[in-house]
Amino acid sequence: MITVIYDKNGLAISDGNINTTVDDIVDSISENKDVELTIGTFLVIDEIRARIVEDRINNTKIQIKWNDEFIKFDVKGQLKEWPKDFGTSSERIFRRIIRGREKKRKGRK
Repeated sequence: MITVIYDKNGLAISDGNINTTVDDIVDSISENKDVELTIGTFLVIDEIRARIVEDRINNTKIQIKWNDEFIKFDVKGQLKEWPKDFGTSSERIFRRIIRGREKKRKGRK
């Protein structure tokens, strides 16, 4: 089983290395290795979800540990219930961008 531990203070992985990191995870799965990797970059989790949907990662072979909770995605890369505050940093930033654009469009600062 591959366990990706998401910790906001974990290993920061550059955008250019996301695919390589997930490729390494896929290799570990194919070699039936039990591996734990602590990351601080949520984009790795999004890439894992995409590969699950593309049938490039078997969703039963990987789990995410966040706080004290183990998270397993279904074959669609989804969760029945998304944990509160799990991977929401980008979402919060996108909301700020959208609100800022709306204010500018309406002539407010």
